[in-house]
Amino acid sequence: MWLIKAHTSQEAPTSTSGSSSLYDFWKKKITKKDFIIYFSYFFIDITLIYLIIILILRNFPTV
Repeated sequence: MWLIKAHTSQEAPTSTSGSSSLYDFWKKKITKKDFIIYFSYFFIDITLIYLIIILILRNFPTV
């Protein structure tokens, strides 16, 4: 019964196979503005991880 309701929803139709979802992923376009935002988030994340690792390792005694 739930299979019938899944196809009558207002959402975009999706295929039950994985190939269609991969095709939809490659079809999506990223604008230059979105790319800059995503890249800045990525850079901030990497910087924060690096700083946290430095702060954690500073507290360990040297061998």
